[in-house]
Amino acid sequence: MAASLIEAFVKKLQEVNSSLKLRPKGVLRVGNRAKDYLFDCWNKRMAVNILTQCCVTKSLDERKILQNNRLKPLKSELRVFYREIPKIVALFKSYGFSINWFFIFVDSENTRRQASLTVKKEIMNLYQNLAGGVGDILFYDWLDFLNSFGINKINPNQDVLLNFTNLVKKDAFRFEYERRLRREIIELNELDKADQDNLIWETKYRIAQMAEEAKVITESLFPEGLILIPSEEPERYDFFRILVPWFKELLVCLLTPNFWRLGE
Repeated sequence: MAASLIEAFVKKLQEVNSSLKLRPKGVLRVGNRAKDYLFDCWNKRMAVNILTQCCVTKSLDERKILQNNRLKPLKSELRVFYREIPKIVALFKSYGFSINWFFIFVDSENTRRQASLTVKKEIMNLYQNLAGGVGDILFYDWLDFLNSFGINKINPNQDVLLNFTNLVKKDAFRFEYERRLRREIIELNELDKADQDNLIWETKYRIAQMAEEAKVITESLFPEGLILIPSEEPERYDFFRILVPWFKELLVCLLTPNFWRLGE
C-alpha cells in the first residue's frame, strides 16, 4: 500500500517537473535516494525536510535601481509564491505528508558580488510577505542557519584542493571557470593576467567549498534526510557530488528556476 502510494506521489511530482523550462532540456527524474526518504517519512509519520537555497547577489542591487529604487515582485516571483509553492505544499498534504520547508538566502562567496545588506533584507522581506499564506515555509539567512547548528561557515574541503586534478574532471572545471570568467568580463569589461590567475584559484576554492557543503548538508544539517527543491538549474549542484556521489538524487525540481532575475 505505502509503496504504491509513494509511486503515485512521485508520478505527480514528475508531472510538475516536466512542465518546467529547465536547461538543459529534459525531465530530471526523482532519484531513488529521494524516493526512499519520502517512503521513510510516510511510514514513520515524519515531516519531510525540504531545502531551497536562493543565491543573493549584486544583481539584486541593479534590479532595484531598474525598478525605481524599490524591489517589486516580478511576474515570475508571483507565479512561484502564489501558484507553484502553494500547489506543491497542497500536493504533499494531499498524500498525507507534513513538511518543513527551509528557504535559505545564501550570499555570493565573492564579496565584490554580494548584495548590499539593505537589498538583502528587502528581498528576504519581500519573499516572506509573498509566502505569508503558506505556513510551512521557514526563511533563514544561510550563515544564521549554519550557526544554529554550531557551524560558523563552510570552508573548502582540503582533500579536494590537494587532489583537485584527480577529483575534478578537467572539462567540468573549464566549464565552471569560463562561466565565471564571462560574468567577470561583463562586470569589469576586461581582466588582466593576474585577475585571470586569481579567478582560477577562486573557482577551485568554490568547487572545493561546494564539495564540503554537500557533506555538511547531508551529515550535519539533515542527517535524518531531506529532499532539495532547487531555485536554480540542477547543474548548479554538479560539484556537490565530488564527496557525496548521490547528492543530486536528492534534487526534485519543482520551481521555475532563477525566478528572481529580470527577463526570466
